[in-house]
Amino acid sequence: MAKKSISKPKDEMKEFRKIVKQVELLDIRLGRCEAHLVAPDGEPPAELQQMVNVGAAKNAETNELNYVISIRLVGGAAKLATDMPAMLIEAAFGLKYSVQSLDGITEELVMRFGQVNGVFNIWPYWREFVQNMTCRLGLPGLRIPLLKKPFEFTQNQLPSNGALKQDSQKKKRIKR
Repeated sequence: MAKKSISKPKDEMKEFRKIVKQVELLDIRLGRCEAHLVAPDGEPPAELQQMVNVGAAKNAETNELNYVISIRLVGGAAKLATDMPAMLIEAAFGLKYSVQSLDGITEELVMRFGQVNGVFNIWPYWREFVQNMTCRLGLPGLRIPLLKKPFEFTQNQLPSNGALKQDSQKKKRIKR
């Protein structure tokens, strides 16, 4: 019987542990936010779409990983002649982690860490932000579900110069 080769997810988890076992969360901040409601009728749109973008950078001088995670919630078609959705709620959170050493930590691993851990770390803040903003917009409080598993992102577009990486986007539909 031939030996089975190690599967890619197990290899990825082994690599992922390089960061997890030595990381410390230093800061989470709301960096930008926006909320609008066009032609309010007292109810949020029946179907909402959530999009997540992760940007990442590692700083070798300070042994820090920096992320900007943007989440956008849109729903419904506006009843007015605008390009705006009927409802839009968006927030960008900045995260800063320290690591003991960046040795062996690739750009791809930095990005994957942000897509998994970074998104999990900001999720409670996002849920509270959405519930708060929907109430402030005069709508019933909208509760975003718990994040039970990581988003599956599209293939990363990592520049070769090590600059900030962005546009790892995943869309998820939320039904009311």
